[in-house]
Amino acid sequence: DFLEAVKTLEDFSASDVVLREALKNIRTRIDARKYVCAPNFWDDLRGTLGAIEEKRDERASKSKAQQVLKQIARLEVRFWAKESVDMLRELDPESRLERMVDWIQTFDADEGSADQSSGPAVLYQVLNDVSVQKEMEQSQRETLGNAVRENLHKFPVSMQAMLERVGSLTGGSSRGGLSDWRRRHLGPQAGAAPGGPA
Repeated sequence: DFLEAVKTLEDFSASDVVLREALKNIRTRIDARKYVCAPNFWDDLRGTLGAIEEKRDERASKSKAQQVLKQIARLEVRFWAKESVDMLRELDPESRLERMVDWIQTFDADEGSADQSSGPAVLYQVLNDVSVQKEMEQSQRETLGNAVRENLHKFPVSMQAMLERVGSLTGGSSRGGLSDWRRRHLGPQAGAAPGGPA
């Protein structure tokens, strides 16, 4: 996964010699197994390319480095989300629910936090992965949905609408959860046919 992230960044910064050289050095460190854990890799990647961005004065080259840093943030979120989903799927549904509810209640709402692995962006992707709700009973999905609803204010506004659907498994097989809660509180006019009764 580390090499895949570096390859994506190399393609993204193909025209920037300095960035490509920095990425080449990181690739060498991966090959030499210098990173003892994932946080070491992501910290080094952010730090190395962030230092380049800070040193640059020219607007165009500085902008390119900033774009690469944003790309790193996206890649890191995707990495931690996949790791988290894989780990949660190894648990039985009850243990998985306990871990997820605890995470929802205790995560650091600061998107700028040094620990990206459990922040709102990663948690958002995990909650939107339907596979983590598979094998859960209806009552367990409702508990999960309630936990999200009670902590919805901690997430960025841009994430809140999608998170309201957590707790109702796609495919129409489940009822209840956040989406039904929202419909009940919107009132009957929300679902009324445009033309009214025939």
